[in-house]
Amino acid sequence: MLLMDGVVHPHGVLNKYVKKLTGFAMFDAETKDYITDEGQCDIDAFFSNIGSIVSGQPPVKSTTHEVIMHYIITGHHPPCFGIGRVDLVSSGVGQFKDRDMSEISLDQPGPLIAAAIWLSDRLPYGEKPRSLTSFAEFCTYTQGHWANGDTYAPASYIALYFAHLFSTADNHLFSDIFTIPTAPAWLAAARKFPAQLIKLQKSENGVIREMIITPSSLLPDAPPLGYTASSGDDVVAWLRHERPGAFCVCPPECEADLIFVLKHCEGYVWIVLRTAGRGSPASLSPEYVYPQYYFSEGGAPLWNGNVKTLSSDELWSEYEHLIVENLFSRSEMNAKRVGQLSADLMDAFKALPNGLAPTGQLSLLRVVATFPSEPTMKKHKTKESPVAVLNTATFQAVTEAIPPQDLIQTLVSSMHSKRSSEYPDDAFSPVRSSSSSRKPKTKRKALDTPAETSSRKDDLRRGGSSGTSRGKMAADPGPSSESAVNRVPPPVKRAKRRSTRIRPVKP
Repeated sequence: MLLMDGVVHPHGVLNKYVKKLTGFAMFDAETKDYITDEGQCDIDAFFSNIGSIVSGQPPVKSTTHEVIMHYIITGHHPPCFGIGRVDLVSSGVGQFKDRDMSEISLDQPGPLIAAAIWLSDRLPYGEKPRSLTSFAEFCTYTQGHWANGDTYAPASYIALYFAHLFSTADNHLFSDIFTIPTAPAWLAAARKFPAQLIKLQKSENGVIREMIITPSSLLPDAPPLGYTASSGDDVVAWLRHERPGAFCVCPPECEADLIFVLKHCEGYVWIVLRTAGRGSPASLSPEYVYPQYYFSEGGAPLWNGNVKTLSSDELWSEYEHLIVENLFSRSEMNAKRVGQLSADLMDAFKALPNGLAPTGQLSLLRVVATFPSEPTMKKHKTKESPVAVLNTATFQAVTEAIPPQDLIQTLVSSMHSKRSSEYPDDAFSPVRSSSSSRKPKTKRKALDTPAETSSRKDDLRRGGSSGTSRGKMAADPGPSSESAVNRVPPPVKRAKRRSTRIRPVKP
């Protein structure tokens, strides 16, 4: 454009270039004065805007979505991409970061924010709206591959789902979120209780504290909820609560995509999640591979013969990757280093305070996410940690309800460094020990007032002389006794049933 203009109106050409490419016009006074001094610029942009370019190149579109979500969850750009994704540069949304043109990033606010706005806008001619949170589009991203084998990284978007899921309501049960074919006793006993997403952090004096994720954690200027681990040592440090973030976005060499902690019945459980098919070998054509993907009017996914649903056996092979000893089995580290890292990981997982599992068992749930639907799971005995499948119906309902405008505001705050770096100290509370937080209350005095205790002792001494036996009192309690029982948790009710076995003294 500058050559066509003869470099007569450089500021006017730049203004038209930016406006055409990103959809934004520059309004600062200095630029306006320059354009006025240069005179009328009659050169028109001869290329399409970023929205049109992104829409016509599925790999560029998926990578753009990946980077946007990574900014929203972690507050910064993911590791740079290689030359295999050079189409990011030719599309205008990416740029080279080094003189050798071997590293590519999408860290320029203008193009990336313009692409995000386009992705959240409505299609013309009354078609369905395109969206940053479209379930159909997301499923397409997870099934695509670049020609060099690179795949879409879904960890940040799945983290966004969990953050919104637990911040908008406090009554989500495990059965709403996961499908668990065989739940161990420690997990099955608590399935009727809601779960919470928490952030564990170690203070300067070594005290582990917790922060429950609330709606304020999703404000555009709130500190990021995710931490990008660049190595296995980073993962271990996060597991030890020495790194920020409620989510650990795992490095590419890790078999898991995402790790976080849920609070369930005053106990904690690790969630180690992997997207099905991640890192598996695939036969790729020279171009970007996308399966044919359709949705019926009712929203049900319709696939052609190119894509098949995982079988039960294939699903169980996915869970093998999530065994602690296998998390870095694909790493290029030597066997000795992998063994040491696995031992460090196991120690960190076992050190979870208030683990929901009983002593000697790992409080960990292995989760595989399959899109667009869940495969049929069969019960399977395993000596390893329990397994689950992500409930895709809940995933779709939650993600598609997220306002795209909120995501764009968070993206803008992230790219302009306007987000807080740390949560306020008063947002955390010390983690109570399991002995004090989950020990059943079995003492009778926890239920009775002093007057009721004195009255009961008198009844026992009289041996039922008042006309009411001790057994009848247990079967037909008075109003005050009934209200006391209704106010206590189930463990205390079991204590009451034990007290009914006291035999009345014979007169």
